Amino acid sequence: MVKAEDKTPLISPTNPSDTSIHTTPPAFQFVTLQAVFVTRFDEQEGNVIDFVYPEDYDTTGLASKTVVSGTHNVSSDYFFFTHGGSFGFGAFSRSVATPDSGSNRQSSMRVIGFLCSNACSMKSFLEFFSQQSRLINEQLDGVASEDIDPSVFSSLVSFLDRGNEGIRVDLDWTGNAISTAIDRVGPSMAMALRRGLLMRYRILVVADVPVGPACDDIQALITLGTLGLGGPPLRPVESVGIVGLQDVDDLKGNQAFVAITTDKMLALQPDLFDMVIEDGSCRIIGHDSFAVNNREKQLAQKLADDVDVAAYRLCAGLNRSLVSTIRKAYTAGQVLVAGDLPADLCVTGSDATFIERVAKEANCGTVVVKRRRFGCWPSRG
Repeated sequence: MVKAEDKTPLISPTNPSDTSIHTTPPAFQFVTLQAVFVTRFDEQEGNVIDFVYPEDYDTTGLASKTVVSGTHNVSSDYFFFTHGGSFGFGAFSRSVATPDSGSNRQSSMRVIGFLCSNACSMKSFLEFFSQQSRLINEQLDGVASEDIDPSVFSSLVSFLDRGNEGIRVDLDWTGNAISTAIDRVGPSMAMALRRGLLMRYRILVVADVPVGPACDDIQALITLGTLGLGGPPLRPVESVGIVGLQDVDDLKGNQAFVAITTDKMLALQPDLFDMVIEDGSCRIIGHDSFAVNNREKQLAQKLADDVDVAAYRLCAGLNRSLVSTIRKAYTAGQVLVAGDLPADLCVTGSDATFIERVAKEANCGTVVVKRRRFGCWPSRG
């Protein structure tokens, strides 16, 4: 296993003098907490908000974002989502309703969570909010909204008051989140996701409940599409988290994102997505299909064997080298033969679709097939 402090180059860069591709990942995130909330499922009213702090926070559309389809079949879960440009986290809890609660569903279901300024690591908050979700759900079982004692939410209020001016979230890169995710989804699927991220596809991942592990996997594997700090600029890929049919209109205007859903009906919307990952398979919509090659499967095994910081550095370096190679060929007006590229770049002569799309996203013209040779040509206006 490669240790985080190991300074040995992880790949042979196309440009040996370019050492910045070995940049380590960020050590922390800085986020500003905006609101905390409590939502529940009501048999007559649907998804409703029991509590939000601050009280003047705009909750339009929030209730529908925070109750995930299918979670009534599990006792607890967690997930992340986006709402009005903010990042949200929710912890779900279901408890058996008391006999006098007046519920025919025989269970009480609530989501406790927060919204903040930008995406952040879920695991930093999972323990606290999972605990609060369970405790508050039990305390409010059978209690009408108008009879709720506000002191029940005191811990949530204190949490927000401590973080509404910004908090530093330390990132633990010495774990094995990437390795766990690759083991769970498989090397081929992990590398297909990497390709989709580099090609700036609109990606939908269809998952079963509990959906928390799928959210963990996406937060880990989205780093496979990074170019690292200081790399050539590409449009960032946003992870929008959990979505449902109610989000169709919002998704229509988005480019380059990864979304997760438990509603399989959403996967039947061909105009919304370029790639759908479902039931262990990956299908490409509206584009030529591609196949993960053996070099990429070997890369996946390497990433699975590394600690997270080493896996991040390896993939960021590889991705940046690939884009750098394409850009150099474009700038010089040279033909780029895919089959002649260094093996470290994990592409083969049959990867025309992949290289063409990456070149397009890097503003490097197009890649064409000619006599089994794959050329990257400058645009001719």
